[in-house]
Amino acid sequence: MKRERPRRARAARAAPERAHDRALRARREAGYAAAHRPHAHHYTILAVAAAKAGDELRVAATGAGPHAVRLRAVEQSGDPGDALKDASPSDDALASAWYRTKILPRLVQQALDFLADGEKI
Repeated sequence: MKRERPRRARAARAAPERAHDRALRARREAGYAAAHRPHAHHYTILAVAAAKAGDELRVAATGAGPHAVRLRAVEQSGDPGDALKDASPSDDALASAWYRTKILPRLVQQALDFLADGEKI
Protein backbone atom coordinates (compact mmCIF):
# COMPACT_ATOMS: atom_id res chain seq x y z
CA MET A 1 0.00 0.00 0.00
CA LYS A 2 1.29 3.40 -1.00
CA ARG A 3 1.73 5.94 1.73
CA GLU A 4 0.42 9.46 1.02
CA ARG A 5 2.51 12.45 1.85
CA PRO A 6 0.84 15.21 3.80
CA ARG A 7 -0.06 18.14 1.59
CA ARG A 8 1.33 21.51 2.41
CA ALA A 9 -1.07 24.38 2.63
CA ARG A 10 -0.37 26.89 -0.09
CA ALA A 11 -0.25 30.48 0.90
CA ALA A 12 -3.13 32.35 -0.68
CA ARG A 13 -1.73 34.73 -3.20
CA ALA A 14 -3.73 37.68 -4.43
CA ALA A 15 -3.83 38.03 -8.17
CA PRO A 16 -2.26 41.24 -9.41
CA GLU A 17 -4.80 43.93 -10.22
CA ARG A 18 -5.17 44.54 -13.91
CA ALA A 19 -6.23 47.74 -15.66
CA HIS A 20 -9.32 45.94 -16.96
CA ASP A 21 -10.41 45.14 -13.39
CA ARG A 22 -9.96 48.75 -12.33
CA ALA A 23 -12.00 49.93 -15.30
CA LEU A 24 -14.87 47.58 -14.41
CA ARG A 25 -15.01 48.94 -10.87
CA ALA A 26 -14.89 52.56 -11.97
CA ARG A 27 -18.14 54.45 -12.10
CA ARG A 28 -19.29 54.73 -15.66
CA GLU A 29 -20.73 57.97 -16.83
CA ALA A 30 -23.10 56.49 -19.36
CA GLY A 31 -26.79 55.96 -19.94
CA TYR A 32 -28.75 53.57 -22.12
CA ALA A 33 -32.40 53.20 -23.05
CA ALA A 34 -34.10 50.84 -25.50
CA ALA A 35 -37.56 50.02 -26.84
CA HIS A 36 -38.11 46.30 -27.23
CA ARG A 37 -40.93 44.57 -28.99
CA PRO A 38 -42.64 41.89 -26.89
CA HIS A 39 -41.84 39.10 -29.30
CA ALA A 40 -40.28 35.68 -29.04
CA HIS A 41 -37.07 36.96 -30.63
CA HIS A 42 -36.82 40.16 -28.53
CA TYR A 43 -35.68 42.46 -31.29
CA THR A 44 -34.80 45.98 -30.25
CA ILE A 45 -36.76 48.62 -32.13
CA LEU A 46 -34.70 51.61 -31.00
CA ALA A 47 -31.77 52.03 -28.64
CA VAL A 48 -30.02 55.16 -27.42
CA ALA A 49 -26.68 55.40 -25.64
CA ALA A 50 -25.28 58.51 -24.00
CA ALA A 51 -21.80 58.94 -22.55
CA LYS A 52 -19.94 61.78 -20.94
CA ALA A 53 -16.18 62.17 -21.15
CA GLY A 54 -15.09 65.23 -19.26
CA ASP A 55 -17.33 68.03 -20.47
CA GLU A 56 -18.10 66.33 -23.78
CA LEU A 57 -21.46 64.60 -24.27
CA ARG A 58 -21.85 61.83 -26.84
CA VAL A 59 -25.25 60.46 -27.86
CA ALA A 60 -25.96 57.78 -30.45
CA ALA A 61 -28.99 55.80 -31.58
CA THR A 62 -29.59 52.60 -33.45
CA GLY A 63 -32.83 51.74 -35.20
CA ALA A 64 -33.39 55.39 -36.09
CA GLY A 65 -32.11 55.01 -39.64
CA PRO A 66 -30.38 52.55 -41.94
CA HIS A 67 -27.40 52.38 -39.54
CA ALA A 68 -26.38 53.68 -36.13
CA VAL A 69 -26.18 57.45 -36.00
CA ARG A 70 -24.68 60.01 -33.64
CA LEU A 71 -27.19 62.56 -32.48
CA ARG A 72 -24.94 65.61 -32.74
CA ALA A 73 -27.80 68.10 -32.34
CA VAL A 74 -28.61 66.55 -28.94
CA GLU A 75 -24.91 66.56 -28.01
CA GLN A 76 -24.74 70.31 -28.63
CA SER A 77 -28.07 71.37 -27.13
CA GLY A 78 -28.82 68.66 -24.56
CA ASP A 79 -32.46 68.76 -25.76
CA PRO A 80 -33.99 65.32 -26.52
CA GLY A 81 -36.36 66.93 -29.03
CA ASP A 82 -33.39 67.64 -31.30
CA ALA A 83 -32.84 63.90 -31.84
CA LEU A 84 -34.99 63.96 -34.97
CA LYS A 85 -32.66 66.48 -36.64
CA ASP A 86 -30.00 63.77 -37.07
CA ALA A 87 -32.16 60.66 -37.39
CA SER A 88 -34.24 59.49 -40.32
CA PRO A 89 -36.60 56.80 -39.00
CA SER A 90 -38.14 54.48 -41.56
CA ASP A 91 -40.76 51.73 -41.62
CA ASP A 92 -39.75 48.11 -41.25
CA ALA A 93 -41.22 44.85 -39.95
CA LEU A 94 -40.72 45.87 -36.31
CA ALA A 95 -42.14 49.39 -36.20
CA SER A 96 -43.36 52.27 -38.31
CA ALA A 97 -41.45 55.49 -38.88
CA TRP A 98 -44.25 57.34 -37.07
CA TYR A 99 -43.77 55.19 -33.95
CA ARG A 100 -39.99 55.59 -34.01
CA THR A 101 -40.42 59.37 -34.38
CA LYS A 102 -42.58 59.44 -31.25
CA ILE A 103 -40.38 57.14 -29.16
CA LEU A 104 -36.88 58.40 -30.05
CA PRO A 105 -37.00 61.66 -28.04
CA ARG A 106 -38.33 59.75 -25.02
CA LEU A 107 -35.51 57.23 -25.20
CA VAL A 108 -32.97 60.04 -25.53
CA GLN A 109 -34.47 61.64 -22.41
CA GLN A 110 -34.24 58.31 -20.52
CA ALA A 111 -30.61 57.82 -21.52
CA LEU A 112 -29.75 61.37 -20.47
CA ASP A 113 -31.58 60.84 -17.17
CA PHE A 114 -29.55 57.68 -16.46
CA LEU A 115 -26.42 59.65 -17.27
CA ALA A 116 -27.43 62.48 -14.92
CA ASP A 117 -28.32 60.06 -12.10
CA GLY A 118 -24.93 58.35 -12.40
CA GLU A 119 -26.49 54.88 -12.42
CA LYS A 120 -24.37 52.05 -13.73
CA ILE A 121 -25.47 50.41 -16.94
